Amino acid sequence: MNIEGLEISVVRKKIKNMYLRVQPPDGSVKVSAPRNMSEKVIRQFVQQKLPWIRKKQQQIRSRKRHEPYQMVTGEIHYLWGQAYRLVIVDKGSRYQIDLRADEIIYQVREGSTFEQRKAHYLAWCREQLELKASEIASGWMQRMQVEVREIRTRNMKTKWGTCNCRERRIWLNLQLVKWPLSCLEYIIVHEFTHLLERGHNKRFYALLDGYLPDWRKQRKILKSAVCFE
Repeated sequence: MNIEGLEISVVRKKIKNMYLRVQPPDGSVKVSAPRNMSEKVIRQFVQQKLPWIRKKQQQIRSRKRHEPYQMVTGEIHYLWGQAYRLVIVDKGSRYQIDLRADEIIYQVREGSTFEQRKAHYLAWCREQLELKASEIASGWMQRMQVEVREIRTRNMKTKWGTCNCRERRIWLNLQLVKWPLSCLEYIIVHEFTHLLERGHNKRFYALLDGYLPDWRKQRKILKSAVCFE
């Protein structure tokens, strides 16, 4: 669908309401609409949102991108909001990562490739995220009286987290490991709240305000993030 020169991707689903997203890294626009909704109604909905869409696109496109990691000594890597200098130690036959005051000491197998180094590093990052997520989730499950069967992690292009209410499964974006722990807590509480209220409606935000009054501060931090790797 094209509206005033703006290309809109429309996906029809078995839902009651329309949802609009402006997605990084290029500011593409996606609308999810009920299956029986007319094109006229969808067009009117998007036209009303055009000023907001243009503003959001400008914000996304003005963000600076991280240069892709090369997994070499001297790179700056982030863990829980703190910057670390990566130091590669090329020796031995195994991979090991140790944190120092301001350095990540990464022992790699002698002669290892970039792909091997990155794979082992990401596996380590996943372990760090899963450990912290488990600790945070345990306390919030008791406080919110919700049951979560499983928390998984993966790289996601446009979301920090998702919730499968039927399966009671939470997915967390692996990139959260780079941001302060307060941001991870916010995403976990946000997804847990969906187990009490599925939609982003007044009740949802009232619950979120009650559980985590400063959640908007954490959302603002994550919104300042550069494009996902």
